[in-house]
Amino acid sequence: MAANLKYFRYAIGLSSLMFVALAFAEGGVALLPLAMVLAIMELAVSFDNAIVNAKVMERMSPFWRQAFITVGIFIAVFGMRFYLPIQIVSWLGGLSLSEASRLAYADPGRFAQILISSHAIVSGFGGAFLMMIFLKFFIDSEREGNWLPGVESVLGHLGHLEGIQILITGVAAGFTAYLMPEGKGVAFFVAAMAGIGTHITVDLIKEGLEAIDLRMQERSSATGGQALATGGLGMFLYLEIFDASMSFDGVIAAFAITNNILVVAVGLGVGAVFVRSLTLLFFDTKSLAEYRYLEPGAFWAIGGLSAFMFIAAVTHVPEWLISAYGGAVIVIAFIHSVVANRGDSARNAGLGLSEAVERKIGSPEASRASA
Repeated sequence: MAANLKYFRYAIGLSSLMFVALAFAEGGVALLPLAMVLAIMELAVSFDNAIVNAKVMERMSPFWRQAFITVGIFIAVFGMRFYLPIQIVSWLGGLSLSEASRLAYADPGRFAQILISSHAIVSGFGGAFLMMIFLKFFIDSEREGNWLPGVESVLGHLGHLEGIQILITGVAAGFTAYLMPEGKGVAFFVAAMAGIGTHITVDLIKEGLEAIDLRMQERSSATGGQALATGGLGMFLYLEIFDASMSFDGVIAAFAITNNILVVAVGLGVGAVFVRSLTLLFFDTKSLAEYRYLEPGAFWAIGGLSAFMFIAAVTHVPEWLISAYGGAVIVIAFIHSVVANRGDSARNAGLGLSEAVERKIGSPEASRASA
């Protein structure tokens, strides 16, 4: 346990600096407890994020893994939790970026109101992108090791149908849009189509760069040189957009709690930093191999989040319910993995004992033959 704490030294140090900067900017520590609450909320809903990150990092070169942990932190904290809300308000409010920035400080209530009004668009894009990720994982005819054999087997068989993920996501988005008021429904559906298109584009870029990377590595092996791991760039982009989709809803929910953009950026940013530390922990300790159901559990949590984002576009969904669902799925997957591992150990021990007895007294068949 103590050995695992080293993974959080960086997160603790950076988070402390961010809290100090917030206290300095706001002239006191009165807002620190609220920022800490947002950090805990972000961490609670992002365990599945860390698990998926760790799995994708297994296919990245050391260079791109380091880029994701360092440069990716800057993008996650300042890009997604600070810049993105300002950019959304700029788009929706018909304001320049500088005017939207001034509005965040001069009239935070109005800023939050404009941002929250974007919920349908954010839910459409983020929900569709995450649903595509969820379906791409389970709709795979070659996938092995089901956690929920019944439903996962059915989804696996759908892998023979080309583009079925797009059809399912599009139908779900269309039905959700149908239930919404006409103006918001159209905006939601267009955003959902953009989410589907973004997933397809990023996936094509990722696969294309991986193919280039493979050819470069084969050529460098033949010549004895070293190749730049270009494939890691595609996976880096994939993870950053995945993180953005996971964080969209959290940013909107945070502004429903407080309209102070610095508190939101610091609180959610601290949570994002700890998620990166969890990612490193899962990657280095090979936890996904040891706890076999964590990975499918994470994707079920992502699928649930995408469904909640679609539902939230039609009616209010409490943030605690979304957090509770994601946390419960991960905990159940972890416990089931532990139970399964103990069962395997018991069976292996039984087989070992049986083989030892046979060596000692001989097998029943051999005894009968000698008789």
